[in-house]
Amino acid sequence: MERATARPAVAVRAVALQPVTSSTACYNKPMQLNLLAICVGNTSTRLGTFVDGELTHRCTIDNAAGDAIVAGLEEAASPLNEKKDAI
Repeated sequence: MERATARPAVAVRAVALQPVTSSTACYNKPMQLNLLAICVGNTSTRLGTFVDGELTHRCTIDNAAGDAIVAGLEEAASPLNEKKDAI
């Protein structure tokens, strides 16, 4: 004996897609971000420096090398020392 199951109605709507251009993007101004990004993982730490929105420095350091992490932080942060709005 088969049971009939009712399926809910699903509305489908076709949407015309437009290519993303500078005039259609939600945010089209370059970011002027000054930031030191730090990602601490289980085995390594990754550092990235963004100056005026551009990635200017990146490195990966083994977490077992504590002195190397400190040196890497100092090197990565040096371009941001003169920036007033650095995060």
